[in-house]
Amino acid sequence: MAVDFFHGLYSADSNIDPSELIELMNTKITDDMNKALCRSFSAEEISDALFQMGPLKAPGLDGFPARFYPRHWEVLKNDVVAAVQKFFEDGILSSGINDTAIVLIPKGSNPEELKDFRPI
Repeated sequence: MAVDFFHGLYSADSNIDPSELIELMNTKITDDMNKALCRSFSAEEISDALFQMGPLKAPGLDGFPARFYPRHWEVLKNDVVAAVQKFFEDGILSSGINDTAIVLIPKGSNPEELKDFRPI
């Protein structure tokens, strides 16, 4: 029930069409810039991003904090780089990879509905 509530709360509204607003914006990205932005990420870019994560921030459901990856990078590198590059090629995220634990903090003293909680 909680997952459904917050998924609906944080999902895009399919009744809103942003195309009219987008058409009013001037193009700032050239074709060359777009080509550079759409290229595959290198192994170095992926490792740089991963290593910049707070080492003890938000461990995944597996319990591993971010510092696990730099410490074991030689073993994990090929699999992590391949998974990230595959995601950006086909747009499909492996099941469970982005799962997280949600903790609900009451907004007031007597919460009665899910809207009375703040997810973290």
